[in-house]
Amino acid sequence: MKHGYATERFVRDMQQELIRSGRITEKEFRRQRNKHKKNSKKSRDTDLNNRIFKLIKQGKTIREIAAELNFSENYIYIRMQQIFKQKGLSKEQIRSLRYGKILELLKNGITPQEIANFLGISSESIYNRQEEFIRDGTLTKEQLKEYRTKRIQEFAETRRKAIEECKEDSKICVSRKKFFELAQAEISYGNALEKADVKMLGRCIIYNDIFLTKENLKLVVIQYVIRCEPQEINGFFKSLIMLYGDTDYGNAIKEFKKYATEKIRERKSKFSDITEER
Repeated sequence: MKHGYATERFVRDMQQELIRSGRITEKEFRRQRNKHKKNSKKSRDTDLNNRIFKLIKQGKTIREIAAELNFSENYIYIRMQQIFKQKGLSKEQIRSLRYGKILELLKNGITPQEIANFLGISSESIYNRQEEFIRDGTLTKEQLKEYRTKRIQEFAETRRKAIEECKEDSKICVSRKKFFELAQAEISYGNALEKADVKMLGRCIIYNDIFLTKENLKLVVIQYVIRCEPQEINGFFKSLIMLYGDTDYGNAIKEFKKYATEKIRERKSKFSDITEER
């Protein structure tokens, strides 16, 4: 508080000195100060509108946006109307904006709970949107089943093709790349991968360095720790160090190995405690 008061007094003294020396008139100083305040408010308003608009595009409800930004629901509703008016959006465009992402994910066969995990929205909101789409004829229950069946089949077929690419030791990575993308999506939807799928991701990185990034390493290592046995985890790192230990990724691999080793130790400790309790 003292520091803030000293700063204010310093600014006030500087203001008086500038006015006394004739370098600026009091009228001009007030004009500049008011202009600064107006620009600051405009900048804050623009920033808030951009944040609200981003959350709208994610499919979040007025209540969820209000809770996240710590404003009343009524205030967010008024702001949203102002944003829509400024952008000149029609009712159809507004509907598409608010629910377009949810509709897109439903058509990709993603379940309401998975969409909720992915977008950070309550599952209740997603189920309500799905029911609205069914009531107004945008989607049917039969279509939803078809989309989800298609998604499962696509994952299985892509996995099969990726395995074939690995067997052939092919430099072509079309199916492996697609499998990696689909597996990443499943994780982002909150789903646990099968152990075979995790090991497939590991083979993608080992067989072709186009998959070798810190982000991909982190993703695969975490999945190995969750789904695989200690010897399988150690085997994965042994291959990584042999292939990439002397590259720019060597240090990152060592750090991830430390992380995995610590997690294995924690897992063994928990198992030991459970055994003793029995």
